[in-house]
Amino acid sequence: MVLQHQDLTVTSEERVLNAIFMWCMRDKELCGWEVVAELLALSTPELLFGDRLQSLNNLLPFVRFPLMPYDLLKKLGQSNLRRHVPIFDDLVREGISYAEFGSLRPGNDQK
Repeated sequence: MVLQHQDLTVTSEERVLNAIFMWCMRDKELCGWEVVAELLALSTPELLFGDRLQSLNNLLPFVRFPLMPYDLLKKLGQSNLRRHVPIFDDLVREGISYAEFGSLRPGNDQK
């Protein structure tokens, strides 16, 4: 799988997230997560992603949420995505938790 390839380099985990949403929505243009969140205010994940909803659930764990900026994680956590896509909620919470407490864990000493 391309997302697991050791030579894959990305400039932003947010771009990976957006690409996953674009593919799962069968969209021709890159639409950001903000657009998807707005669409979910008027629709359901089943209607929005159709037969690719399971793919969305399978692909989201490949996004490295803990590497995202804290401010972005907070915005993601307040979006409709979190309310409508349970795995997204779990991953965002994990990212926020890491951002808030990750540097306090044993073994994360910065010398």
